Amino acid sequence: MYTKPLTISWFKMIFAQFENEPLKKALQKCAREIECKIWYGEPGSVDMVEIPYFVAVFEWPLLGEFIWGLYLQRCKEINDDTHWIIIEKNKMPSLPALEISKWKKCLYVDTIDRDSICQMICFIKKIKSNLQEKLR
Repeated sequence: MYTKPLTISWFKMIFAQFENEPLKKALQKCAREIECKIWYGEPGSVDMVEIPYFVAVFEWPLLGEFIWGLYLQRCKEINDDTHWIIIEKNKMPSLPALEISKWKKCLYVDTIDRDSICQMICFIKKIKSNLQEKLR
């Protein structure tokens, strides 16, 4: 039996790793509107490092220091400038060794509420629109 292989395009993929149902619903709606798919990372997995995507929405504590370290190493090796939405509920005291000046395409959110969800969705739509313009 022939099974069509899974095709993953970075331009049509959003990486997500967070625990918040209203944000999940809003992100799913956004993905449909901009014709994208969402890859939900599993705690302790290397999904964030291995899956191609144009934006990542994640809660830092769910990644863990080891995965974060692998990801930063990969970013440095390939000069990756992927956009991030970092959810850090404690105003980021635990985020290790993030060299902000090198990765300035970030949105930081310290709480998940209606306003921050709107802000995140607008950020994603703007990124997608800018990429579409560049790829024309």
